[in-house]
Amino acid sequence: MQMIWKLYWDICELMNDFSHKTLAWKEMALEIIDLSKSKLSLDDFKKHCLLQEKTIEKSYDDRMDILNFFLNNGIILLREKKLYLGKLPKDGEFFNLLVSGDKNAWQVATATFSENTIENIFNEAYLKEIGEIGEKFVLDELRNIIPNNYHKEIDQVSQRDDRLGFDILTPSVLDYDTKILLEVKTTTKPYGDFRFYISSNEYHVSQKRSKIWYLVFVKITNDVPELIGHMSGGILSDKMPDNCNDSVSWQSSKVVAHADWIKDGLP
Repeated sequence: MQMIWKLYWDICELMNDFSHKTLAWKEMALEIIDLSKSKLSLDDFKKHCLLQEKTIEKSYDDRMDILNFFLNNGIILLREKKLYLGKLPKDGEFFNLLVSGDKNAWQVATATFSENTIENIFNEAYLKEIGEIGEKFVLDELRNIIPNNYHKEIDQVSQRDDRLGFDILTPSVLDYDTKILLEVKTTTKPYGDFRFYISSNEYHVSQKRSKIWYLVFVKITNDVPELIGHMSGGILSDKMPDNCNDSVSWQSSKVVAHADWIKDGLP
């Protein structure tokens, strides 16, 4: 947790630089990346910037600032005075913007790099911390809804054992006397379909306990967690790959949660 929160102030400072012109920043960023794909010379890039219409939010200096930002993050490379498309960084300011759920940074990343490339920059430690933020948010939501005398029955079991196939044992917000199992999935991608990975163990538990097992979806946008909704484990029954035989089986599977699968609120 400390690693994610440690980034908070740096991200806020960076966002303040872009907050007054986020849409313009995104448009110029995509423009500059397209120019780098054509291996434009730095001199020709500067000429291009000088020829563009100048507005309050878009100027020569703004474009040069964004180019330097990308050069410092390795997204664009300068070799023999020519611009080249680089790599998506696994740390640094742009990476921190993705971790925070910044919409414009995500749109630039998804327009420039493949889905697999973006997924690969997030290591297990970051994914674990993002997941913990999502779980804490859901716990807080449960405690805000469920009466105080039931709070002792809200149990974040993932803190003790991550092999149970669910994260939280809790009374249902619809019936406090009914216990349910919640598996929380969290993303920092602030738009589009909710994509997540489910382990073989989580899936098998969801089918064995299908009447009380639920997925809960949390999205982090600009460092603010938001509850997207929930879906029952039964929906997954025909969505997973079949195990081939006793010696070949799947360990995790990527799922796209369609909007019509997801119900509002907590179960």
